[in-house]
Amino acid sequence: MQTILISNRIAEPSRGGAMPGGLAAALYAATDKNGAWWIGSSGKHTKENASEAPIHTKNSGAGKLVTVDFPANLYRNFYNGMSNSAIWPILHDRADLLHYDERFFQAYSEINNLMADAIARLAQPDALIWVHDYHFFMLGGCLRRRGITNPIGFFLHTPFPTASVLSCMPQHRAIMKSLAGYDLIGFQTGNDLLRFRDYATTELSATLTGQTTLRFDKDRVQIGVFPIGINVERFAEAAEQYAAVVRLQPEFAEAHNNLGNTLMQLGRLDEAQAQYEETLRLKPDYAPARNNLARLEALRARQTPR
Repeated sequence: MQTILISNRIAEPSRGGAMPGGLAAALYAATDKNGAWWIGSSGKHTKENASEAPIHTKNSGAGKLVTVDFPANLYRNFYNGMSNSAIWPILHDRADLLHYDERFFQAYSEINNLMADAIARLAQPDALIWVHDYHFFMLGGCLRRRGITNPIGFFLHTPFPTASVLSCMPQHRAIMKSLAGYDLIGFQTGNDLLRFRDYATTELSATLTGQTTLRFDKDRVQIGVFPIGINVERFAEAAEQYAAVVRLQPEFAEAHNNLGNTLMQLGRLDEAQAQYEETLRLKPDYAPARNNLARLEALRARQTPR
């Protein structure tokens, strides 16, 4: 079975093995180890009138990393505009920071549609589609309109606001109504789930069946709480690596001091000073470096014309 993961951007570990955030760490592990296809924006841009978003694919462990190019102005209004200037403040109960322009919503809708086109080109008949975070609230509805009948889940990595706060955002119903296209919607906490449930029943005319099923006309959506935690083993490994670096700092300090000595013999005083200062940063009580700095200053004083 093909598993497709969607987020705004994809990420790979840095050379040291670190990931930029919790979402990235979770999705990369699912890709690299379990064979998922992770799809996101490439950060590269196409012409504004491009009829089809270019797709780039590369292997990553057992899975694939897939990036999509979007038109520059459209993506700017989608990301800096609707996602970060309107939706993000509302999700964090900061209606005072809300900034809205109708172009933002138009771009948000269009990017969700372009991403749906890309997914429709890549999805296999047995694909399980898992959408992540507020950039793609509307993606489920966009996929259903394209005839995608595969199971589609959505997970929100941020808090969900109260209905009174969310209703401050223009087009909130148009955006949130699209969530009816998902089969399952996940939240970080029980409070987030309860707030969404309240909003859906009061603002979107959804009906509640039991505690975790919402009906939007003919669509039925399951809701649940699935908190994402840290990778304990990876954190422990990183901590051990850091401890090893700390244990090696005295050896690094001596190496910088020795390099400083060589540079001072060559007359490259500024570079030598930088090495001695780095020695003291790593090991502040390293006496040879302090003595060498004093020697260097004395040498400079003798070279200064009177």
